[in-house]
Amino acid sequence: MILDRTISPVSYKMKKQNFFVPKKICSRKGIDIFLVSFGNEEIVKIEFFFESGIWYEKKNGESYFSSILIQEGSKNKNQNDIADFFDFHGAFFSVKNGVDYTSVSISCLAKFVEKILNFFFEMINFLDPKEDRFIHLKDLEVQKIKIRNAEIDF
Repeated sequence: MILDRTISPVSYKMKKQNFFVPKKICSRKGIDIFLVSFGNEEIVKIEFFFESGIWYEKKNGESYFSSILIQEGSKNKNQNDIADFFDFHGAFFSVKNGVDYTSVSISCLAKFVEKILNFFFEMINFLDPKEDRFIHLKDLEVQKIKIRNAEIDF
């Protein structure tokens, strides 16, 4: 069968879609919280968005390196402790850096939400970025940029 591109394909009117409408809650500190409930599910995903992307940087690389250092540990927990905690509870933790924001995403079993959130807030509240780790990350990024600039594009 040969396609005849002069004839437009058959189209149908779209049926009404039922989108989930988030419930907006304002915390005591004035932070907007949006909840989307799909009923009683065993798995929960929580995302935090911080206005800390590239757009808000005072110095180049601040948001990028901050997003990496969040995962490096706090005063009470090192990187291995964090990984072990999330692995033990079957949870997933990721940090993404963007232009307008940095997001932290946590996926876990519903029965562990309170324990995991308490752990996460402890991590965030007691961040202890090490100067030598920052310098190491900066040097690695400089090397990556040099390698990218040295590659030949065809």
